[in-house]
Amino acid sequence: MNRFTRADLNSTFRPVLLDNETVLATQDNVGLYDGNEKAADYMKGTVYLTSHRIIYVDSQNPTTNSIAVEIKLIKGREFYVRI
Repeated sequence: MNRFTRADLNSTFRPVLLDNETVLATQDNVGLYDGNEKAADYMKGTVYLTSHRIIYVDSQNPTTNSIAVEIKLIKGREFYVRI
């Protein structure tokens, strides 16, 4: 989680986008993992995939627990669906 930065949000708790940044997709009810462990402060939120970043906006504490990572820093991914 050390590559994440704080995400700035507007008054409706949506991400403030950078110059020339556009939202490509969103997904609700997402939790983040730090390695194999679910990250306690990031259990349920909305993820925004943009042209520049992946932004997580927490549902319970959006002003303190919303973070972003630049896409260029991502080396791989894992996908998990709970049934």
